[in-house]
Amino acid sequence: MKPLFSALTLSLFLFSACQPPAPKSIKAYYFPIKALEEPQVYEYVDDSTGQVDYWLYNTVYDKAGNQFLLGTNYNQKGEQQQFFRSQILADGAILKDYRFFQTDSSGKSHTSSAKIKEPVLYPFKPTQEEGQVYRFWVNFSIAPDTAVIYDIVRNRSLSKEALTFSWEGQELPAIQLDVEEFSETNDSINGGHWKIQGQRQEIYAQGLGLVYIKSISDAARQHSRLKRRLSSEEFQALFQNKNLKAQ
Repeated sequence: MKPLFSALTLSLFLFSACQPPAPKSIKAYYFPIKALEEPQVYEYVDDSTGQVDYWLYNTVYDKAGNQFLLGTNYNQKGEQQQFFRSQILADGAILKDYRFFQTDSSGKSHTSSAKIKEPVLYPFKPTQEEGQVYRFWVNFSIAPDTAVIYDIVRNRSLSKEALTFSWEGQELPAIQLDVEEFSETNDSINGGHWKIQGQRQEIYAQGLGLVYIKSISDAARQHSRLKRRLSSEEFQALFQNKNLKAQ
């Protein structure tokens, strides 16, 4: 069995200018695992559309002391959309569980689980050798429309660019992961087979974790950045206030 965090070698030509050496470890730029024992909600806003997305992150432990980061995604109406469970290992974070939540036209809720083919989410000690990447790969359908099957592959590599991220009056050190993203969709009932390739940049800031995503493909563009963090109580109050105003 190959090690989980061994980099894959791809046939890619990468141009690299004179850049500062990569950090030996980028663990400090990942989500603050210890601090997230107290759940926090990250509010992300799309620079182009203004659309708001919420992720509630929480660190938990099993009976053996293994460490897991849970993430629950809510849309701007406060409706649950996705859930993941990742395990924090010495070498990085790997995906253990990924689920999607969908409500059909009758109001019935459906839960779908993804099949995890390659689990690496974030390596703590990535190589910067040319053409080597860390692969994340999932396969899934979203109920009730289970005839449509999706394959998502993300090949991540550490950028050599030195960055900072502005946060609450400070310039925090940051790193960037460059991502080659491939998606494939198959409709087993109506027929159809679609492939989309895109580029994605993920910026992680020290002490915060994921703070910015830029994703460009033939199908869509996304420019989401972290706007603020909320406690669980503040998040609940936010939607209670919205519901009261709507009445």
